[in-house]
Amino acid sequence: MMQSDFAYMISPAMFERFVLPDLTARCNHLDHSFYHLDGKGQIRHLDLLLSIGRLRGIQWIPGDGQPPPQEWLPLLKRIRGGGKLCQVFVSPEGARTIVKNLGGRGFLFVIQPVSAADFRNPEEAQAFLKTLAEEDSSL
Repeated sequence: MMQSDFAYMISPAMFERFVLPDLTARCNHLDHSFYHLDGKGQIRHLDLLLSIGRLRGIQWIPGDGQPPPQEWLPLLKRIRGGGKLCQVFVSPEGARTIVKNLGGRGFLFVIQPVSAADFRNPEEAQAFLKTLAEEDSSL
């Protein structure tokens, strides 16, 4: 997982000059590189990130005080449309929303239970995965 917290504070032109060459070089040495896109201030760099051929994926973190990932469907669609995998930290319902609207292909869901009652045993987790597969709009 690569990141540049500094990128939140700079323009796309500065990102292209100071950050992109380093990210590209690192991607050329990694087999499974991901970029930690941290907060809405980094969205302006997404097109440059999508242009890195060996970058495998984007981890989208909306940031404190922002809506959860499932409320950023156009952004998630852009990431997937740009040929990159997309990792998001979501609630079970958040995963269902994404799967229903965009499909599950190319997503890595880190599902964070809302309560202790979520996924109390392997059977409940398996049933949830079955529900996701049934609701997947990409299948």
